[in-house]
Amino acid sequence: MHLLFLFFGFLCANTFAAISFDKGSLTVDGAPAPFLFGAEVQYFRARGGSGRNVAPETVDALWDKLLDRVQEAHMNTLTLYVPWDFHEPEEGVFDFEGTLDRDKDGKPDYPSRNLKKFLEKIGDRGIRYVMIRPGPYINAEWGPHGFGAIPNWFFDKYPAAIAKTLTPNKPRTVSFSHPAFRTHVKGWFKALHENILKDTIGPGKPVVFLQLDNESNYFWDSIYERDWSEQGISRYRGFVKEHVGGPRAIAQRYGAPVDDINNLLPPKSAQDKTFPSSHWHYDWYHHHDLELRHYYQFLRDSWTKLNLNEPAVLFTSCDSFNAMPYGLLPRLDYRQEGKLSITTMNVYPKTIGSAEMSVLNFPMKAAHEARLVDGDRNDGRLVPAH
Repeated sequence: MHLLFLFFGFLCANTFAAISFDKGSLTVDGAPAPFLFGAEVQYFRARGGSGRNVAPETVDALWDKLLDRVQEAHMNTLTLYVPWDFHEPEEGVFDFEGTLDRDKDGKPDYPSRNLKKFLEKIGDRGIRYVMIRPGPYINAEWGPHGFGAIPNWFFDKYPAAIAKTLTPNKPRTVSFSHPAFRTHVKGWFKALHENILKDTIGPGKPVVFLQLDNESNYFWDSIYERDWSEQGISRYRGFVKEHVGGPRAIAQRYGAPVDDINNLLPPKSAQDKTFPSSHWHYDWYHHHDLELRHYYQFLRDSWTKLNLNEPAVLFTSCDSFNAMPYGLLPRLDYRQEGKLSITTMNVYPKTIGSAEMSVLNFPMKAAHEARLVDGDRNDGRLVPAH
C-alpha cells in the first residue's frame, strides 16, 4: 500500500513512441531504463506538524530529508498518492501551491499542499521515473472515513452516492458508478491536469505512470456487503436483465420463479438459498467484476478526454483482494480488455489478527495472487506488484 515495487519481467513486447516495453525492458524517451526500484513518499503526510500554519520552510526541509533517504536507498522510481480531499477541501476550491488560507490568519493552512514544489524537488534531483496516483479512491489509511480521500463535503452533499452495506456503522465509501460521483471526479481530474499534470507528463518530464484509482475493493468487504444502495441494486437488476433475461429466463437459471425483476435482490451471504442455483451468487459476483471494469474505463476515458494519452504516460491499475468469504478474487482479464491498463497486484499475506484468526491467516495468498496475475495475462500488460 505504501511501497510499490514494479517488476517488469512478465511484460511481453509493447512498443510506444515515448515509453516502450520490449522483451521485459523499459525504454523512456528512447533511452533504456534500468530495473525499477520504487519508493512511496507521501508529501501530504509530511506536513512538518500536526496542525495548520506550519512554516513553508519547515515543510521544505522535511521533504528534502525524505528525498535524501530515497536517494540514499538507491531508489530510482518514486510513487506518490495525490489525495483529492486534501487538495479540494471545499467544493470547487483547489490548492496545489500550498497558499490556501481558510482560517484567514494571513498564513497558508498547509504548505504541504504545494505539489508543484514537491515535483520540482523530484525533478531537481534527477529522479526520472514517477508514478502519480490521484485516485479518486486511495486506500492509504487516509481520508475522512477510514480510507478513500473522497472529500467530506461530497459525502455531506450527495448521501445517495454512498455505497450501503448490510452491516450498520461500516465506514462510508462511494458507489463508483453514481453519476454525482463521476461528475465530481471529472472535475478533480481536470483541476489536477491543468495545475500539475500537463507540465509534468511528456518527453523529458518525470511522470511516466498514472494509476487508475487504487485498490477499488470497498474496504475489502465481503462481496455480499457491496453495494446495497438504491442505485447499486438498480444497476444489479439491469445487469441481470441484460445478461440473463426476463422472469422466465431468471427462473430457469436460478431454479425458482421471479414474479418481477424489480423485486429481485442479490444474495445476502454465501449461505443464502433464496434461489437454489449457484448461478444467482455467480451473477452477483460477475456484476461487480464488470462494475469495476466499467469504472476503470470511465477513469481512463476521463483522462484521455483531457488529452492525456499513452504513450506520453502509461496507465496502471492496482488491485488488492481477499479470498472468500472476506472478499472476491478479481477477474483480471476484465481489466485488460482493450489494453485498459498495466494491472498490478498488491499482495497481503497477513491481515489483522483476532482470537479466531492468526495474523498469518493467508500463508499461501501471495503465491496464489502471483499465479493469478501470471495465468490471467493475455497481452503482456499484467504485472504483479510485490
